[in-house]
Amino acid sequence: MKRAKKNLFCVLLIFTLLFSTGAVAFAGDSGSTADPNASKSGEYFPMTIIYSTVGIERQSATRAYVEVIGFSGLPVDKLSATITLQEKAFGTSTWKDTSTSVYVEENSSVVSYKGYMNVTNTKNYRLKVVFREHYNGTIYSTTDYSNII
Repeated sequence: MKRAKKNLFCVLLIFTLLFSTGAVAFAGDSGSTADPNASKSGEYFPMTIIYSTVGIERQSATRAYVEVIGFSGLPVDKLSATITLQEKAFGTSTWKDTSTSVYVEENSSVVSYKGYMNVTNTKNYRLKVVFREHYNGTIYSTTDYSNII
């Protein structure tokens, strides 16, 4: 009985430590601002995408499936993404933009795209995605890259 209580206590202690060590908070007081010219304006300024998924998966020798999701987390006017397929020859280190590019735009804090792009089996490919947050006439951008196929 004593051993069972000790084991139960250890398990509870582990769960307590496991779930209490990290915290995520999104908060700001009425005087907080990222704009150095504003004095206690209380405005929030988006400057980063808080969540994004950028993926490419080869479906065949000539076709790849593409999926992009970006989330601002703030009430932006609109969110856009320019998705560009990049290529690089085997054995080289220089990535080059191809002529394949997709532009998507949403009047919300979330932007997403799913589709297919043409590829070859003689090069490496990845996606370069430039997310743009449109907020009160200002555009903030963040660039993200996919895995390599």
